[in-house]
Amino acid sequence: MGYFRTLAKALTGRPMASTSGYNAATSGRRMLNIVGTTRGINSLALSDGPRLTALARKAVMDNPLAANGVSSYIAEVIGTGIRPHSNHEDPDTRKLLEREFSRWVPQASAARRIGPGGKPDSINDFYTLESLVCRNVVEAGEAFARLRPRMPEDGLRVPLQLDLIEPEQLPFWKQDGGSGTNLVRGGIEFDQIGQRVAYHFYRNHPGDATVWPNAYEIVRVPAESVLHVMEPLRGNQIRAITSLAPILVLLSDLNEYDDAERFKKKLGAYLFAWRKSQNADDTGVASSSSVGTDVAPSGSAYVESRMGTITLLDTNAGEEFGFYNTPDVGTMYESFMRVQREPIATVIRISYEMLTGNMTGVNYSSARVRLIALRRVWQQFQMSVIVHQFCRPVWRAWLDAAALAGVIDAVDYRKSPEQYLSVEWLAQPWDWVDPVKDVESKRMEVESAFDSREAVVASRGRDVEEVDAAIARDHARESTLGIVPVYGSSRAAEPAPAGGDAGVDAGGDAGKGQ
Repeated sequence: MGYFRTLAKALTGRPMASTSGYNAATSGRRMLNIVGTTRGINSLALSDGPRLTALARKAVMDNPLAANGVSSYIAEVIGTGIRPHSNHEDPDTRKLLEREFSRWVPQASAARRIGPGGKPDSINDFYTLESLVCRNVVEAGEAFARLRPRMPEDGLRVPLQLDLIEPEQLPFWKQDGGSGTNLVRGGIEFDQIGQRVAYHFYRNHPGDATVWPNAYEIVRVPAESVLHVMEPLRGNQIRAITSLAPILVLLSDLNEYDDAERFKKKLGAYLFAWRKSQNADDTGVASSSSVGTDVAPSGSAYVESRMGTITLLDTNAGEEFGFYNTPDVGTMYESFMRVQREPIATVIRISYEMLTGNMTGVNYSSARVRLIALRRVWQQFQMSVIVHQFCRPVWRAWLDAAALAGVIDAVDYRKSPEQYLSVEWLAQPWDWVDPVKDVESKRMEVESAFDSREAVVASRGRDVEEVDAAIARDHARESTLGIVPVYGSSRAAEPAPAGGDAGVDAGGDAGKGQ
């Protein structure tokens, strides 16, 4: 730019006018106090991550909005569980895989107790682990799980369990770039081509004061045994940042403001009294006293009182008695709180009504539009984070363990692993906003060949083969009992009306123009 300005001045005798680009890129008065950052995402995560995680944990512990918001988000994303549906081309193998996985689900957690027969029994099932992983990703930005092979004496049909590891157990400060060929950053060990080869975990949670021996011992765990689940913000990100970071200051400020308003309301519920003696020589009465901005008459004194009681006055003492005007919450409190809560719901990715439980002002149209947009966000998180980073590797590890245990055909699995690995994860469906219209639109899509029954059933979190088998059982039972069905696809089994013609229209003319 300096060259062009010099050239313009030489040709015209006047300097070229200076023009700015984006207003935000200028350094004028308006932008003087706005601070930007050029720090990389890993620098931000490794330096700020521990503090942000601690603040997010505290916010979810103490702030009712944060606690309910996170729980609501997990309920929408995970629900009763994201379940696998095998796409193996052989129907018998497909049913076998799904049946065996469902048997393994109750024994998936490495957190165990002594169960019936003295054998270990899992405290949580696989779908509970999905919820816990989702919670850690929302609160701390990331979650870790370790694949734990089990011994035959543990009594597991498929000898595999999952051990959840708290994000705080992977130290952000763990760095090592010169002791060997590998590089350790944020507790993660990388080889020379950038692959993750190991994780350096604390053996126990560093904040658990109940664990004394080996409290701060660090253990190297091979990366092949670790599932690292996180929602990345940028490419090549190695550690995560809590998704609550943009609202942590807002949550703190709003909590303090709400506490102040609540205390003001509490003061307003008390009766604060004053008394004034008619005797001018009474030196025990001060000249004035006050509560808040309310000043008592000159020559009065504050009457100490307790909840539910008040000081009795001697009627012969010639005293006056009165009450202070106590402060109350302002009339703009509700509207102010709503405006402040809306960005909290937006960042957590739920609706305002889900955050607060307040349905005031909600109508069908606004609720439908908002839910459609949110469900797309929830589905994105389901597929890109929970399914890809957690469910998919668990399915592969489960197949390996099942093959080694003889639960599935190990030879066939080795011969065509892609058939066994092909699986579709079905989340719990969301209820329709308008069931009649939504069901009708799906029916029209199927009849117009824009979609298949299998796809529609899958969108409801069901297996079409299970649904068809259930319908067939219903038809068989109805036929045995002589019941004439009147619902769904069962109408195909209804006999034609006696003496009638299905081709006759409302006017009584049959098939004109045929």
